[in-house]
Amino acid sequence: MRDELEFIVEEISRKSGRSKEEIWDMVRKYVAEYDGILKEDGAVYLVAYDLGVKLEQKAEKIKEPEIIPLEKAVPGMRRAIIRGRIIRMIGVMPYTSKDGENAERAEFFISDGKKTARVVVWNKSTIERIKKKEIKEGDVVMISRARVGRRGEDIAINVDSESEVNVLEGEFPEYPIPSTRILTVSEVLSEELLPEVDVRGILSGMFQPTEFSRKDGGTGRKASFSLRDEKTGDEVRVVFWDEKVDLLSGIPVNSLVILKNMRIKERNDSVELHSTALTEVSVEGPQRDNFLKGEIVYLSKIRDI
Repeated sequence: MRDELEFIVEEISRKSGRSKEEIWDMVRKYVAEYDGILKEDGAVYLVAYDLGVKLEQKAEKIKEPEIIPLEKAVPGMRRAIIRGRIIRMIGVMPYTSKDGENAERAEFFISDGKKTARVVVWNKSTIERIKKKEIKEGDVVMISRARVGRRGEDIAINVDSESEVNVLEGEFPEYPIPSTRILTVSEVLSEELLPEVDVRGILSGMFQPTEFSRKDGGTGRKASFSLRDEKTGDEVRVVFWDEKVDLLSGIPVNSLVILKNMRIKERNDSVELHSTALTEVSVEGPQRDNFLKGEIVYLSKIRDI
């Protein structure tokens, strides 16, 4: 095996102008970065790609980089290969870049059967494919040259200009089929769920929108209310931000509503739902009374005495 690796390293050194010692240092750095998941015989191909070297031939015993299981993916990994099924497509959303320009990104959740992770797409060509539904919920995809980062306490798979997303054909029973369903408030409070969900409940306890000052000097808006489970009476606090506050205008208290693309947040050992850039609100039913419902079992007529 060592002879085959030396052969590849010599070719990279010759074509890139780097010393063999420098090439080996880059290989060992990749192996350490991947915490043993990636071996030298796979890392050498990543080094070749980084240096723009096209290898003429591959030694038979040398392996290309392997697929990284999501449970072993850690922040800092580069050129990672991830495979799994898109179990929830969040979609394309606008954002403002660091230099103040308007831009777009896309997000979806992927599962490899053992773990779920958020994928953030910055690559413009991939974003266009998502818009055209060439990449959609339910597809099994192979993500190449991805960068693993962090979103809060979880990992995030970043698809940038060097990354590729390929939709795979065939049957993949090892990957879960997405189950799109609208949750009840009780399910949100009790189940282990994706970070973003759709939920149905009765809008209650509405507070008037308020304004606040942002750190950048701008002004934001916030509105909060309680969402009550139709059957159990369980309640969850809901917070809408900025332009999403307008979605609540004209909806009477005690209406049955569906909130789509809501982000689950845990705060002080309690669960809250917060609006996202893609949050939608629809009224499913008429205004519901808050009074107890009963049945008349006996009616007595009072006569004048």
